[in-house]
Amino acid sequence: MKTLLCLHGIFDRPSVFDAFKIAFESKGFQVIVPNLHLRWGFTRIETAAETFKKTISSLTLEAKNEIVLVGFSMGGIIARYYLQEMNGLADLKEKAKFESFITISSPHHGSLLGYGSPGRGGFSLRPSSPLLRQLKESESKLSGLRILSLYTPHDLMILPASSSIWKLATNIEVEEKTHAAMLKSERVFDEIEKWIEFEGKIES
Repeated sequence: MKTLLCLHGIFDRPSVFDAFKIAFESKGFQVIVPNLHLRWGFTRIETAAETFKKTISSLTLEAKNEIVLVGFSMGGIIARYYLQEMNGLADLKEKAKFESFITISSPHHGSLLGYGSPGRGGFSLRPSSPLLRQLKESESKLSGLRILSLYTPHDLMILPASSSIWKLATNIEVEEKTHAAMLKSERVFDEIEKWIEFEGKIES
């Protein structure tokens, strides 16, 4: 069985993945979406990553399971912190086979909207924040990992939208009109399913 471990964004609850969950569970995937309690950006990214790490430790998965990590918006940055700074790759590989990492509309290079956030989590999403610089410096830890980044050029939460383009990833542009629409997009679902089922890299 393929297990999708999903991390929600700064203003979201697990329910933001409801359409995504229905779509992939209908195809036989297991979808797990823990509540990261981000409190509109007042929760630090480091703290959210610790919460996610505890979720991983509590999971019971079979060795034959294939794990795909999926981060939406800020969830993609939390996932990166977990993987790069908290030995997350080892955690996941202890649980089952870790297949790949997918981000959806994640601000890999920050978002200008981070300047409007009073919380520590939102502050870390400002371009060139200390946390984003830290992740940039340690991203080589993910070398060799299959990574997909899906984004829309019309995103008004990720400013500029090109911040979702990440050199370590296969980057695919999806013509959705809003940030939130990405988690309800049939095109996004199709690209993810194709990515998971395909053994090599999809050409962007």
